[in-house]
Amino acid sequence: MSNNELNIHLYQLLAAWNPMNFDDPTMGDAEVYEMMDAVHHYGEPTEIAEAFQQIFQFSFEVSLPKDACLQKAREAVQLQQSCEVI
Repeated sequence: MSNNELNIHLYQLLAAWNPMNFDDPTMGDAEVYEMMDAVHHYGEPTEIAEAFQQIFQFSFEVSLPKDACLQKAREAVQLQQSCEVI
C-alpha cells in the first residue's frame, strides 16, 4: 500500500475518533493532521498517545484521558503496520 493510501486510512481513523464531540467533525481537522504527523514521527504508541494529549491540551486546553489516547495510538500503529509497502 502506498504512503498516500496509508494517510487516507489514517486520516479516516483519527477523524472518526472526534474526542471533542464536535457537531461538525471538520472542526478538529488541524488536530487530525497533527496526530497523523505524530504517528509518522514517533511510531511508538506511548509516545504517540502523549503527543495526542499535548495536541488537544494546546488547541483546546482539555486533557484527554491517557487510556483513550493510548488506545487510538495503538490502532494507528496497527494500521500503519498493516499498510506497510512490501
